[in-house]
Amino acid sequence: MNTIIYRKICKKDYSYIKDMMNENFHLYEYIEDERVLKTFLNSYLYSCLAEKTFNVVAEKDNKVVGVIMGNTKKQYKLYKSIPYIIKSYYYILLTFLKSKIYNTNIKQYKGITKIYKDLMKKADKKFDGVLTVFVVSKECQGYGIGKKLLSYFFDYEKQNNVKNIYVYTDSKCNYKFYDIQGFNKINEDTFNVKTNNNQFYLNIFLYEYNFFN
Repeated sequence: MNTIIYRKICKKDYSYIKDMMNENFHLYEYIEDERVLKTFLNSYLYSCLAEKTFNVVAEKDNKVVGVIMGNTKKQYKLYKSIPYIIKSYYYILLTFLKSKIYNTNIKQYKGITKIYKDLMKKADKKFDGVLTVFVVSKECQGYGIGKKLLSYFFDYEKQNNVKNIYVYTDSKCNYKFYDIQGFNKINEDTFNVKTNNNQFYLNIFLYEYNFFN
């Protein structure tokens, strides 16, 4: 495999990151109209950027093939995130308007977001940080890129004396990777996804990682 470069995110990476999130998280299965999906992916990306205090991408042949974003609460500064928050809300509104124009159901992803909140409430725990988004392109999985990205994030969290972090994942993703890397599954639920052309059950998980066991 060619040399992998690990560096910070820049704006030219955004399209690659959105493509990876769409493919690996199967977002196209929840929002079937491509015009609405395109706007939703923008809102999703900017919401992740708004939450981050840490980010690294993996680049191969001038193309981003992996990304990890997360934060530690004590490093988060709201004022630094304001530009991303504004863009996120802009695209959220645009997604809603387009869903009405093109008669596209976007309630499925809203239902998943509600389950996230319910899982956290049931867990009844406080976390110092969060793994916001973590994805490696399918053609580059199995080469250690994910482990390397995760190690950079772990080093950052340890340097900031973070005790524990959490991450949401589901059965459409490679969730078993978290089991292998020492995360603990602390809660789960099932959601019945229904779209115009598709229906399936999705298992949604809340994982945690403790740095000082």
